[in-house]
Amino acid sequence: MIAAATPLRCVHSDTREEATVTAQRVGIRKFRADLAAFIDADVPVAVTRHGRTVGYFIPTPTDREADAAALRAAAAKLDALLHLDEQEIGEIVTKFGEARSTATTEA
Repeated sequence: MIAAATPLRCVHSDTREEATVTAQRVGIRKFRADLAAFIDADVPVAVTRHGRTVGYFIPTPTDREADAAALRAAAAKLDALLHLDEQEIGEIVTKFGEARSTATTEA
């Protein structure tokens, strides 16, 4: 099925400003087959079935650099934990047990 553009009307509730957004029309089979590509796209998709629109997919933009930075920070913390000696690990386990028992008695 050939993808066509479908105009969508969007009204922002805070400003009551109206804008028109163009959505790509795609059959449901193509949508399922290429879902990863549509997730990475920056335009809405009008999903059709037998030529009738059955729904819209609006991808949410993500900040890949921020996600990568968060993953690097988590990896650094994990790396630091992997280099702890037995005594430090014992202290962490003890503190965790104390916190868990305190949380259980408070609940």
